[in-house]
Amino acid sequence: MKAPVRVKMETVSPTSGTNSQTYVGIVEEREATAVSFTSMGVVKRVLVSEGQAVGRGQLIAEMDDTQARNLLAGAEAQMTQANDALTRYSMLHDNGSLPEVQWVEIQSKVAQAKSQLEVARKNLADCRLTAPVGGIIGQRNVKAGETALPSQAVVTILDISSVKVKVAIPEAEVNSIHQNTSSIIKVEAVDRSFEGGRIEKGVQADALTHTYDVRINVPNTDRRLLPGMVASVLF
Repeated sequence: MKAPVRVKMETVSPTSGTNSQTYVGIVEEREATAVSFTSMGVVKRVLVSEGQAVGRGQLIAEMDDTQARNLLAGAEAQMTQANDALTRYSMLHDNGSLPEVQWVEIQSKVAQAKSQLEVARKNLADCRLTAPVGGIIGQRNVKAGETALPSQAVVTILDISSVKVKVAIPEAEVNSIHQNTSSIIKVEAVDRSFEGGRIEKGVQADALTHTYDVRINVPNTDRRLLPGMVASVLF
């Protein structure tokens, strides 16, 4: 008869994963586009406000176009005059009674007038500022009556069709996070949790905090997540 085998029993209970880490993050837009006039002028009106949704090609602001219209009228007159001269002298050229040098000069004047007309038309069109992309107006920096400078942002358009949650990760922990590391993101402002997507890791540490910026892509089809919201991130 065999001796009994002694066994030891233990009760198994669920515990939280030791590999999980929770951090505080900030919601960022997917992309920000600064929209500006290409020339200096007085802004006549701004047609959008902060937080407004705009579509690509939508009119955002207009600049006083009085000078541009005057230049266009002058360019159109020169174009008409050049075409008239071309028509009158073409018969002489065809008959061989017009020197070739003079005929080339007339053609050159027509080309110059056409070029000036195209520039004048573009200057007039540039007095209307349209949205190059669709999104949400983030900031409006210029008001009606103010002088806009070239490359000065009139508004900033934010693409929030998807957003990024930026998290500062200590250097001792950043190697444990990879492109496909799963994450759960809780945003108290909208009282919802989201599953994080692809991760983008920064390669340069902050000189003071020795942390690396990690950005988690999050879908935002309903556009409830807004830039600046605070998030709790669980890797």
